[in-house]
Amino acid sequence: MEYLVKIKRYNQSKTYFSEYKVNLDEKLTVLEVIEYIKNHIDLTLTYRAFCKSAICGSCAMVVNGSSKLTCKIKAIDFLIDGVLTIEPLKHFEVIRDLVVNQDEGFNKLKKVKPFLEPNNPPENSEFLITPDEVQKYDKQT
Repeated sequence: MEYLVKIKRYNQSKTYFSEYKVNLDEKLTVLEVIEYIKNHIDLTLTYRAFCKSAICGSCAMVVNGSSKLTCKIKAIDFLIDGVLTIEPLKHFEVIRDLVVNQDEGFNKLKKVKPFLEPNNPPENSEFLITPDEVQKYDKQT
């Protein structure tokens, strides 16, 4: 079924919405919809995404008014009257289209260190955890 995807664009201090008609497979994430638009409809669209595993936060955008990790949510679940509206994060400087400057946020994270560091990290290798440990951790996060 064809849906309307509206993406807020920013280029050289000009802000506007571009509209795209897209057939949404119910399995596609919002990020996959953006990638489809970039690869098949509008090569000029700019966005950021790295891990695609809901870990790094680089794909965070505003989807129909709420901040979301676009790699984690299904596009079909966020349609409002057949429309999916995607904007850059609020309260951040927009660099271009959906890309924002996240330096301030990353600098704050470095200061508070909201991550775990092992007391005795293994030498010359990664700190490995079992799949069961990953499942336990994933439930908590």
